[in-house]
Amino acid sequence: AEEEAFRFQPYAVQRVDALLPGQLKTEPEDLGRQRDIASSQGVGDPDDTDCAPSDASVHHGAAEICDGIDNDCDGQVDEGGVCDEPDSDGDGDPDDTDCDDSDPSVHHGATETCNGIDDDCDGQVDEGGVCDEPDSDGDGDPDDTDCAPFDAGVHHGAAEICDGIDNDCDGQVDEGGVCDDQSGQDAPGALCPVATILLVTLTIVGLIRSRHGLHHW
Repeated sequence: AEEEAFRFQPYAVQRVDALLPGQLKTEPEDLGRQRDIASSQGVGDPDDTDCAPSDASVHHGAAEICDGIDNDCDGQVDEGGVCDEPDSDGDGDPDDTDCDDSDPSVHHGATETCNGIDDDCDGQVDEGGVCDEPDSDGDGDPDDTDCAPFDAGVHHGAAEICDGIDNDCDGQVDEGGVCDDQSGQDAPGALCPVATILLVTLTIVGLIRSRHGLHHW
């Protein structure tokens, strides 16, 4: 019995030592150091737990939107019926989370540009030094994000018009039915059929008179 008690004594000492206050005190400090790990994007979700450490819009606690991405790092994609919710501007960000549900270029995950608008709905305007980048056409959209860096009328946030150009740099041309209100109308500068026939007739008559030396009508 004495030998058996002695055999378990080191174990008992180890258990007692493991519960010494001095040793327990180090655990919160270690946890604190782990919580202080810097996040690449400064969103409060350390890189070792953030499922997308290079994307500031994706982190634990972020709003899940209908975009095919696990925005809140919970291992699920587009959960909670986010794809069933109304999305007035069709940008994939439901109206109840979109900070501007009337502008398809403004939504969570959008590219922040120098335009005085919170493009990515993160509560900040023109963050990340976007206004310090080159902007050749001076439209507020830096050259590296502007789809037409030398055309001041084309940039993120511009109004889309019916001209065959992607005016708002959203990857779509003449979207939103902008060309619908021009149906049945002639393109600018086009002549109506009657005017065209009259012009051709006068041209032919003029050539005939000129050929016969008739210079006066």
